[in-house]
Amino acid sequence: ITNYEQVVLEAFQEMKTSWSSLYHELERQESLQKTFDASEKSALLARQRYEAGIDDFFDYLLANETLLQSEDALVQSEVSILNKYINLYKSIGIGWENMDSEYLDQKYDLLQEKYTAKN
Repeated sequence: ITNYEQVVLEAFQEMKTSWSSLYHELERQESLQKTFDASEKSALLARQRYEAGIDDFFDYLLANETLLQSEDALVQSEVSILNKYINLYKSIGIGWENMDSEYLDQKYDLLQEKYTAKN
């Protein structure tokens, strides 16, 4: 019975760690989304100022570089969240093969739609 108890305790710990990791990444993503939104506004303003002759091209490029970096971080967070969902399902014992494929398809379509529309 001691082995059984140890296995159960380890499974609960793994599940708790998976939940916690997912929760923290979702919080991080919220922050990254705010950063991206601000960077997007900044890049638009930089373009308008450049076109009006107020700022030089370097400022415009710098704002766009920041926008691309924040977008990249947001996309990496999206991928991390999907991986954390997979880890959570595995830790619960559902396994990859029993994961709700419709949910993953929706997330994949949303990601694809969101980031192809911007490019």
